[in-house]
Amino acid sequence: MKHVYKRNSLVGERMGAYFVDHLIFTFVFIGIILMSIFAGGESSNGFGVFWVLLVPLAFAMKDTFDGRSLGKRVFGLGVRQQFDLDTAPSFGRLFLRNLTLLIWPVEFLVMVFNQDALRIGDHMAGTMVVKLQAVSEDDYQSYSRRHEPYAQVEEGIENDLPDIMTYPKRSTHTTSHRRPTSYARNPAASKKALVVGIGIVLAVCVFVSALFFVIINFIKNDSSYITAEAYIKSNPQVMAQVGQVESFGWMPTGSVSRSGDSGRAELNIKVNGSEGTAHVFIYMTKARGEDWEIIEFRVSD
Repeated sequence: MKHVYKRNSLVGERMGAYFVDHLIFTFVFIGIILMSIFAGGESSNGFGVFWVLLVPLAFAMKDTFDGRSLGKRVFGLGVRQQFDLDTAPSFGRLFLRNLTLLIWPVEFLVMVFNQDALRIGDHMAGTMVVKLQAVSEDDYQSYSRRHEPYAQVEEGIENDLPDIMTYPKRSTHTTSHRRPTSYARNPAASKKALVVGIGIVLAVCVFVSALFFVIINFIKNDSSYITAEAYIKSNPQVMAQVGQVESFGWMPTGSVSRSGDSGRAELNIKVNGSEGTAHVFIYMTKARGEDWEIIEFRVSD
């Protein structure tokens, strides 16, 4: 079966497809975390990096198979090229289009107020989400032979062959069967949207990276982490496994919570030694006016 353009997509359909995709990804990632915890205990630093990189990468690639994520398939939608609404864009365009999901609240507002339901990613990649209809191979071949590119239809070139799933006349209604005018008639605006979109994505990436390093720096400068490092360096179990402690992983994971002068901390720290590496889980509590107390301490490979 082939899928061809039927009509422009509706905002409600787009939201439904996004919700389905988000739900699927959420269950998959939660499953990965649970399997990691049950299989190997605490999450390692490497798994933390994997998690940080996997989320945006997976979302960016969700439409790369025929322009249709699982959510879009449920609602009969697909990503297509703005200049050819029956053809899925290339892998690169589909990947570029979804990079802007990092700023999904902005993308949602842009989509809602755009007459063609285009978001920034669509302007950048020259794409559009449309409602598709399934046709047989024979009908698709007939359909392909009977239709010139949509741009030619707009210029008034008529097709005198019998109409089979022909493109309707243009209309000003938002849900009409038509190409978006933003791409077809204003290439300068598309280039500007591309530059602005890339700038926004880069700005968000810089902000997220900065926020990430601020959080890591906060943990490493907290008295709980400093106490944990000192305890690890002098712990016989750690020294027996890794030798002399030389350094610690650059990205500890866990949590530190404070309430005034009291608090608790759960930290996963990678330890690099002269004879190998290990991962340490340490749980500490702090009472008001007292030092941090080690409650639980475990060492694993």
